[in-house]
Amino acid sequence: MTSAACTRPSEPRFLSRVRPDAISDPNLDSPTRRQWFNPAAFSRVTCNIATRQDLCRFGTFGYNVLSGPGQKNLDFSLFKNFAFKEHFNIQFRVEAINSTNTPYFGDPGGIGFSSATQLTPDTTRMGEVRSLRNPMRIMQFGLKLMF
Repeated sequence: MTSAACTRPSEPRFLSRVRPDAISDPNLDSPTRRQWFNPAAFSRVTCNIATRQDLCRFGTFGYNVLSGPGQKNLDFSLFKNFAFKEHFNIQFRVEAINSTNTPYFGDPGGIGFSSATQLTPDTTRMGEVRSLRNPMRIMQFGLKLMF
């Protein structure tokens, strides 16, 4: 989780991707795809406000503290061997990846700020899950000649 729109030409290079301050618990009791975490639980850490030099530091929110949606994947394979002549075998294969066709959602979007002096997150779609981690069901058939 990094503060988007925190990169400014006037900031030193090592402060361009700072972590925000955690001002409350970002975890929700019942997270949904539209709101996976609480964006109001964060506050900006920046060097862009001349009157607030106390904010020119590293944020208190840790690395890899929030977790995204879980995943349980079920793949399926079926093979059948057929003898063909004395030294030849043919194998028919059917394989299904994500055979239950379950969507596995990606990680939620980060937080954002509308201006360089904004201290609380205020952009749209913060904490929203908008992608898939894996493709939907993939099936493939094959013939394999062994000699």
